[in-house]
Amino acid sequence: MTTALSAPSVLVLRIPQSKVRQGIRDISYDAQAGNFLIQIGRSLSQGDEPFQLCAWDGSSDRVTLSDLTFHRSMKPEGLTTFSSGGKKQILVVDDRGGYAVFDAHRW
Repeated sequence: MTTALSAPSVLVLRIPQSKVRQGIRDISYDAQAGNFLIQIGRSLSQGDEPFQLCAWDGSSDRVTLSDLTFHRSMKPEGLTTFSSGGKKQILVVDDRGGYAVFDAHRW
């Protein structure tokens, strides 16, 4: 029932220091921070673009890029936030079955 859908809108986000086009791998709303966490990276398996994590307020065209780096062999595909021991964490899951946990207060 596509008649209930409205016309799509396009939003281009400006990634600081990005020299290549990157695709969104995942997007997750962080209710505690009031922003979106976006996992970006290469669109093709053989590409050299790095995977990166950024935060977006949902209204501007700018994002805040984290200083997190991923190993070249990792292919991040999903993310979410959670609390453990009173600390906010970010869980990133890998396309190959791996995962990484980061302290959300790092950035």
